[in-house]
Amino acid sequence: DLGLWIQSLLFLSSALKLFHLIGSDSECNRCVQLLKKYQDTDGNFSINTIQNQSVPSEWHTAQVISALRSLNSSDVEINEMISKACSWLVTRQNKEGYWGAKDGTYSLFNITFTSYSIIALNDSENDYSDVISKAIKWIRSKQTLNGSFGDVWSTLMAVTAIQKVNGPLFSFSIPIPLYAK
Repeated sequence: DLGLWIQSLLFLSSALKLFHLIGSDSECNRCVQLLKKYQDTDGNFSINTIQNQSVPSEWHTAQVISALRSLNSSDVEINEMISKACSWLVTRQNKEGYWGAKDGTYSLFNITFTSYSIIALNDSENDYSDVISKAIKWIRSKQTLNGSFGDVWSTLMAVTAIQKVNGPLFSFSIPIPLYAK
């Protein structure tokens, strides 16, 4: 039952990716139809929390863009949803290069919001290289002396976004060879 997924666009986007991965076209279509209901006329995807405080919708919109793009669909309606969402997302980039809240509790997650936005715009198949470069420059300015980007989640997302755009930062083969003397 998709009723539980409606509570969060993040979960609905994850469900769409999962249903696509396992080949459940009917469930993918249901997810897309539900996502259509959440897209505002300006292109963003937003949902309010129970406390009536909104998580910055840049995060939700970025999640939906990546989920819809994962379908590799030639469906005009899906591609219009993606295009509209990308256009909206670009307008929400702060002049310093990040996405998210300027202050308050949610500003602590701006590296994560920005990373998701970078990944989504990179996934979109449109040329947002200037926007993405500005965002990566901002993310790199947040890197600490120990190499992290603050907490573990922010670091994971920052590295993922940078690798998505610039390629692997490092590589190793699996299985990792063991060296014995």
